[in-house]
Amino acid sequence: MNIPLTVAKLYPAAEWGWGGSYVGPDVERYELLDWRDEIQAKPTLAELEVAWPDVEAALLTEQQAADKAEATLAEADAQSAAIPGWATWTEAEVVAYIDTNVVDLASAKAVLRAMARMLVALRNKNWPNLQE
Repeated sequence: MNIPLTVAKLYPAAEWGWGGSYVGPDVERYELLDWRDEIQAKPTLAELEVAWPDVEAALLTEQQAADKAEATLAEADAQSAAIPGWATWTEAEVVAYIDTNVVDLASAKAVLRAMARMLVALRNKNWPNLQE
């Protein structure tokens, strides 16, 4: 069990300190918990042990979400770079390309697909947690 993480999750506003980094039984590590909060009573070791599985699961979920957001951000750069020309063109170049190359339904669909890919890349770059 990680006593400092459990205390921080359960009592985010409480005042307390951690007296060291002792590796040993939880009972001995619990003694390193320097409780300074005058409002909230110091949790017992039993209370912390009961809460730890939920705290650990929440920490894993938070880490997984952060990992996914980081991967989505990295993927966004690759997605936009994979659209030939579009990632680096100026507005005038895009307009000129459309004016020159959109001549029928098939070519319009090709441009719309490229635009959709760019929009997805921009969304992933700006809001990586939207893609669930």
